[in-house]
Amino acid sequence: MSTAASLASTPKHVRMALAPWRWVLVPLALVLASRAAVLAVGYVGLHLVPDSPRLNTMFRSPAYTARPDLGPWYAWDASWYAAIALDGYQASGPAAASAAFWPMLPLLEAVLSRLLLVIAPQVSPGGAVLWAGLLIVLVAFAIGAALLYRLVREDHGPDVARRTVAVLAFAPGALYYTAPYPEALLLVGLAGCLWALRRHRWLVAGLAGCFAALSHVPGCLLAVPFAWEYLRRRKGRVGLSGLWILLIPLGPALWLLYLWTLTGDLLAPVRVAQTYWPHRWAWPWDTVLRGAQIALRNPEWEIIELLNVVAVVAALGAALWALRAGHAAWGLWTLALLALYLSLPAYRPLDGMLRYTLPALPLWLLLARVARHPAVEGGVIGALATLLGLMTALHVKGYWIA
Repeated sequence: MSTAASLASTPKHVRMALAPWRWVLVPLALVLASRAAVLAVGYVGLHLVPDSPRLNTMFRSPAYTARPDLGPWYAWDASWYAAIALDGYQASGPAAASAAFWPMLPLLEAVLSRLLLVIAPQVSPGGAVLWAGLLIVLVAFAIGAALLYRLVREDHGPDVARRTVAVLAFAPGALYYTAPYPEALLLVGLAGCLWALRRHRWLVAGLAGCFAALSHVPGCLLAVPFAWEYLRRRKGRVGLSGLWILLIPLGPALWLLYLWTLTGDLLAPVRVAQTYWPHRWAWPWDTVLRGAQIALRNPEWEIIELLNVVAVVAALGAALWALRAGHAAWGLWTLALLALYLSLPAYRPLDGMLRYTLPALPLWLLLARVARHPAVEGGVIGALATLLGLMTALHVKGYWIA
């Protein structure tokens, strides 16, 4: 039974009492249902899918074998955030690569893990961090989904808002709203910033943008929709309130200063990323063409690369649609996001785009508007959920990382 049908079947006085909280309850139900599905598929995949050979080499983290219940979610970048939460950033040695990872998630993991140790002192510090990471991402995704639902509902009504959250929650890359990656925190800052910009609350928008910028690399790009909305709402007149845009880069700037005192390198994240995760400069269209060539050369063996191509093309199309449909700030944000990732491709040019396009909100809004008929909605969400299940099973066994 759908969320809407469940609410319709409840007594009238209960529906009236819950009505003011619909913007929280509906996305929360979708978040819990989708996360339960991801965890269930991950559990089944652990027992039915054989290990990838890469898990026996450099990609296996200590947590993977030490905690079989939680470890598989920490087999990749999530283990770096957990290590930073435990030991902080390191200036030398193998852990010096930690400087490439943005600070908000490990900071929250460190704080929550200490609270968990007070409540359950029998838990090891490492185990507390692992639990903290999963809880933080779950709560952040619920908050971000609620803000997104409320934002969409104001323009398109509750049905489109519900479908927008649903297609995002079941998107193929949405397992990173369960695995302890910073995507959920970025969603909170992104939706919060766009919500505040809509209400001309420039201080709140700056603070939300700062939170996003401390959470993940593209968060700094929220300065683009901030500037657009500010100039548009004030008809080009700039006042002191426009200075709140400086809050967005302020957080990362302070973090870089901290790393400078630790490592002696003001641009330590850039240097470390180039050393351990080499990227090169390329024109965005060249990156897309190279990825498409790889995917089409052997489509039966390059299914994931083909999905990455589809994600990029769909996000680009949705961004252009948003520019014409009255959501210019959303479209500009998505274009900036795509430009960032497509300008700095890895060895395989489109690796990770299933994850990187999650914040492309126009994509999920457009899908929600297209899937108005219940049969179409069921088909779209069913197809997305199938891909999400496949990617989850591959992820927990080390075959896929985005």
